[in-house]
Amino acid sequence: MNGIMYNIKAKNLLTLILAIQLAVIGLSILDYFKFCEYYGLILMIKQLLYFVYLTFIPGFIILEILQIRNLEFSEILLFSVGLSLSFLMFIGFFVNFILIIFGVKNPISKIPLEVAVILSVILLYTVWYIKYINARRTDCLIIKFKSLFLAWLLLPFMSIFGAYLATYHNINILLIILLVLISAIPVLIAFGKIKKEGFTIIIWLISISLLFHTSLVSSYIWGVDSNYEMYSSGLVYINESWNPTFHSSHNAMLSLAILIPTYANLLNMPLTHVFKVVCPIIFSLVPVGLYIVFKKQTNEKVAIFSTFLFVSVSIFYTELLTLARQQIAELFLVLILILLTSKIKHRNLFIIVFSSALILSHYGTSYWYIITLTIASIFLVILSKVSSEFGNMFVTNIKLSSTYILFYISLSTAWYIYISDASIFEAVVDLAARILYNIGDIMDPSKAEGMTILTKNFPFLRRVFIILNIINQIFISIGLIITLLKGRNRDYNFTREYIVLSLSCFIWWILALSLPYLTYGGLGATRLYHLTLFFLAPFLYIGIEEFLKLITLVTKLRLRITEQLTVKLISIHLLIFFIFSSGIIYELAGYELSSLALSYSHDWGKSKDIISKIKFYNWYTCDKDVVASVWLGNYKSNNTKIYADKFRGLRLQSYGMIAKDEIVVLTKQRQGNVFNYTYYTFLGELNNKYNLWTYVETRGYILMWWNTTEILSNIWQSNKIYDNGGSQIYYS
Repeated sequence: MNGIMYNIKAKNLLTLILAIQLAVIGLSILDYFKFCEYYGLILMIKQLLYFVYLTFIPGFIILEILQIRNLEFSEILLFSVGLSLSFLMFIGFFVNFILIIFGVKNPISKIPLEVAVILSVILLYTVWYIKYINARRTDCLIIKFKSLFLAWLLLPFMSIFGAYLATYHNINILLIILLVLISAIPVLIAFGKIKKEGFTIIIWLISISLLFHTSLVSSYIWGVDSNYEMYSSGLVYINESWNPTFHSSHNAMLSLAILIPTYANLLNMPLTHVFKVVCPIIFSLVPVGLYIVFKKQTNEKVAIFSTFLFVSVSIFYTELLTLARQQIAELFLVLILILLTSKIKHRNLFIIVFSSALILSHYGTSYWYIITLTIASIFLVILSKVSSEFGNMFVTNIKLSSTYILFYISLSTAWYIYISDASIFEAVVDLAARILYNIGDIMDPSKAEGMTILTKNFPFLRRVFIILNIINQIFISIGLIITLLKGRNRDYNFTREYIVLSLSCFIWWILALSLPYLTYGGLGATRLYHLTLFFLAPFLYIGIEEFLKLITLVTKLRLRITEQLTVKLISIHLLIFFIFSSGIIYELAGYELSSLALSYSHDWGKSKDIISKIKFYNWYTCDKDVVASVWLGNYKSNNTKIYADKFRGLRLQSYGMIAKDEIVVLTKQRQGNVFNYTYYTFLGELNNKYNLWTYVETRGYILMWWNTTEILSNIWQSNKIYDNGGSQIYYS
């Protein structure tokens, strides 16, 4: 197979980075004189170059300064991005405080950020250049491509163009073709049509295609949490400074308060586009990192199938796209896992940097990680005492240090207590108290989300999908247990630390099924399952492999279960799972709400399925709702309450930039005497056009709805002050 290989000498790298630096300075000058506003091509060039500059260059230079050698190109890329994002968050954090001390009122604005970042990168470059001169380096950066993979580059383009057709022309056929092609990839790998040299790039192409096929549908952000995130980033972006005392758990996350406003300012890009384009590109690197981790523990074939399982679980390309802070945090998490399973120069330094960045990015992932690490340490002690052979059963790469765990707990506790008025710490304490208070209700479906999912009534095909997920979990459990009993073998190279971390994730499964309010008030069962696959995904392959061996032994079949046959059966299983998970099967079966991406092109005006219609309008943001939200945010009277249903209230926060405490969510049970005072009433397209008013009860995620006229029986006495043909605003 013909391929392409680039050898870039250290001297040429210096020249290339210098050229990028000069180009960035030149484009900044053009932007200062408003050229980017008048010439779209210049703006596009600036956005592309600045994205590369901010996302890769600082981290790459730091790697060169620390003389990190003998890494694969994919590892260099991942570490460069991780270090660059950490660099941007720390620079923004210090700029915010230092400039305010000197009387600068807008530290998180374009010019201060631009000057700070460029000067810092120039300083890093100078240090690198001096070290290069002294060391007289002759080594090269080697980049390899295979010609076959160039054809697979069509996947992201199909994703982008398919999302465009679905959004603006109500055509989803290209997205369906894209998903069918992706579903076939495990089978192509099993039959040797894609070689192991291309697994890394194939995983990234699958990841970015799946993410874009959902994130780029609709012109606006969608979901629930993304609205809170947009409001938090918007406050910093509009005020041009970060107030660390503002009482909000989202405000304490530098991923939202610093990183996203920095990208928006320096790329001349609306916040919506940062959430929908920049964050998914960064997030698409997480599966690449997991492939590296899985490959070190097993082999290329197990690693590629395990990573495909990870991206196939729809949470990866649906719910996680509404959580920018978790997307950023997961990149730091996977970098920590690479470090925990590798011997890299300055490993302890990198672990401290990425652990700190994880804490500053997402409190939920951070707490999950430290609890997982603590449980793993306990398992390690117990298993070592119970079995003297446990230490010899698996590879010992590093030791889970109690010092590191204490450092992580101390830093996270300090940050979450002293920033944003301890809002995160209060939320965690409240969650712990609620769990303890209801501990007698173990496995109650109304309080334990895992049991809710298992006992809830679903249509036939969705019930089949639930069964497929249960089958996956059974095989993963078999694989983990057998690996624990057998220890390492010639095929796999599990470290004992990886095994006890995997056992910790297995405990999370049990807790999600049984512990009341653990996920209803925390991460959510689906997001928790997604995180456990960071460790448990490889055991699906092992579980199926061992199950087939057992079946052959018990039934005394003459059929010889070869490795090749096992691989083919696993690939078919993954194909079937992906067809269900991606929504292809539901779309072909005529389900109105087949998947988030595929359903966007449906004619919801003609839909008679009220539940599906409500879910669609609650998840996606209508154009007219956005316009009305912006208008109300600009012209409303200060401190006047706004009445809305739950999901239209979210749009008022994200696009109207209206504080949460100014919005009153109305339900049938909450009407009372709320209309006794001066107020606004906001009706979105769903409320006005379809006469539906909705609410979701957090406990059990119970969807409730009423007629709008039933909830707002006296609204018609108010004055209509705004009407755009879809959304309406009343004042009384």
